[in-house]
Amino acid sequence: MMKKVYIIVPVFKRENLTENFIESILSQSLSFDIEFIIVDDDHELYGNYERFAKEKKVTCIKTHGNAWWCGTVRQGIDYFYSKVEFGSDDIVVIANNDVTVPQGELSKIIENVGCNEICHPQTFTNRNVEISSGAKVITWFPFITKHPKFGRASLDKIPIDLCTARFMCMHATTLSKVGNISNNLLQYQGDYDFSLIAKSKGITINIIKGAYCQVYDDDTGLKSENITSFSQFLSSFYEIRSSNNLKYRWRFVRNHFSFLSSVFIIFSMVSNIVARYVVKRFK
Repeated sequence: MMKKVYIIVPVFKRENLTENFIESILSQSLSFDIEFIIVDDDHELYGNYERFAKEKKVTCIKTHGNAWWCGTVRQGIDYFYSKVEFGSDDIVVIANNDVTVPQGELSKIIENVGCNEICHPQTFTNRNVEISSGAKVITWFPFITKHPKFGRASLDKIPIDLCTARFMCMHATTLSKVGNISNNLLQYQGDYDFSLIAKSKGITINIIKGAYCQVYDDDTGLKSENITSFSQFLSSFYEIRSSNNLKYRWRFVRNHFSFLSSVFIIFSMVSNIVARYVVKRFK
């Protein structure tokens, strides 16, 4: 029986990016079957649902709205558990719709996903700049991480602790061992939360060096490079669309550490954010 790869794609508007993502996958010569599970959180229009629900190899489902990224992914994973009879060799990918996979890279990625392992390819922007695919935690307090980057490289696997979910891959049996993202998170920290749940269950996490995906990184969230004023910087600590959001950083850390440890870790995280802003502002 042919191996299947199930790709869970949380979406909100940006139907053209979803189409580009699907096309980048289906245009490749593959030795396995592909099934997309698109979860649409646009409760006003459900534009992705309307556009792709009748496509072959695509299952579209709707959230009730305002599920944000974490809730949308959770619903996709729940759907997978309840509706899909998966085999031991089948693969699950959690991917954002602003990603494309260059020709020849998908087979390279999938063939390098081992048992009891989560993998992510190297990530480049549409401007060909390599960005983080995940982080190795050097210490939690002070909070120091290393984000490995390699340029165009030969195939290898590099261990990390925190994996992004732009194109996060694992065996279906590994997903079932992890479970799901914690239900107290909204937009950010869900991929890192999932990573730490996996690590707690003995699952390894690796970047596949020498395998690539590309992300259209122009219009997602309130990122540090888009912050132009001090008031905007302060508001980023409360904005759901910002990874700086203190409420959800706290929830993420508290999901995995004691109260006292969480206080120290959050203090260190915030200190890092402030320091980066000051350096950027005055350099």
